[in-house]
Amino acid sequence: MAQDKLFGNALYGYQKNQVDEYVKKMKDELAKKDKEIAALKSALTENQKAYDWLKAEAGNLDVERQKIANALLKAEEKAEEVIRNVHAQAEEEKRALEEMLEKERERIVDMRSIVKTLREEVVSMLQHFEVSISAIEEKMKDA
Repeated sequence: MAQDKLFGNALYGYQKNQVDEYVKKMKDELAKKDKEIAALKSALTENQKAYDWLKAEAGNLDVERQKIANALLKAEEKAEEVIRNVHAQAEEEKRALEEMLEKERERIVDMRSIVKTLREEVVSMLQHFEVSISAIEEKMKDA
């Protein structure tokens, strides 16, 4: 920019008003560029703050994500443990019920045997009474 400007010649050097005008123009442009630089620095600072905040938030999110993942993993492990315990308890209850059922079956078989024996005794007694009654009836007819 400074190399492009040619000053007119005047007696004893350059024309003072052209040089003053050019220097004023350069000062104005320099001030304008300084303002642009200040605005860019301010924007850079704001962007850096935003970046730092986002980076911190991303770190926080990663920590939270890890906590959630750990919590889910623990919950899954706990659920699997509960399921195993429930299955074991159900198997134990099933075994106990099967034992009870077997005992009840044995009891029923024993009761049937007792009932059969009692029935045989009753039939035997009835037959004995029938013979006795028949003998008494015979004696009554003879008497």
